[in-house]
Amino acid sequence: GLHAVEGKDDIDVSPGATFIGTNTHMRRRFVSLFLGACFLLSLTSCRKHSGSPEARILAQISRAETAAEKREPKVLKEMISDQYIDDEGNHKKQIVGLLTFRLLRNDDIHLLTRIRSVELTGKDRASVQVFVAMAAGAIRGPSDLSRLQADLYRFDLLFALERGEWRVIRAAWRTAGLGDFV
Repeated sequence: GLHAVEGKDDIDVSPGATFIGTNTHMRRRFVSLFLGACFLLSLTSCRKHSGSPEARILAQISRAETAAEKREPKVLKEMISDQYIDDEGNHKKQIVGLLTFRLLRNDDIHLLTRIRSVELTGKDRASVQVFVAMAAGAIRGPSDLSRLQADLYRFDLLFALERGEWRVIRAAWRTAGLGDFV
């Protein structure tokens, strides 16, 4: 199997402990976790841009999608809070390791997003609900999702403003339906 190691400046994937186990259930769970991590990371870093907090969060979606599609885990790593924890008990290190493993394992990653809401819950907190389709082939629109057998997810994300940057501190995800993308 593969094991992710987080170093001082870089993330390295090297031989070691098994990530996903040997059974199908564990592999599916890993894929779900990766896909969740991939998108939550894609929504996080809002560098000091002009505009409202909502606009700053939305502007980052495009940047993060590009980073995920270009398989750039280091860029995405910067977008997640050191305080991150999810309902599965994963911390930043685990999410970054899973993301790195998955990005380096797949040659092609394509995303289609539909943002349902961005809501400020305080001056330094925001909740985002977004639907994400992920596939190995280019997604031109919702009509491609069935043909590409895209994985469809709903993400509920909590952002915190940390030192002038919006970062994900908590995430939950579940399977979505085709109707969520139209």
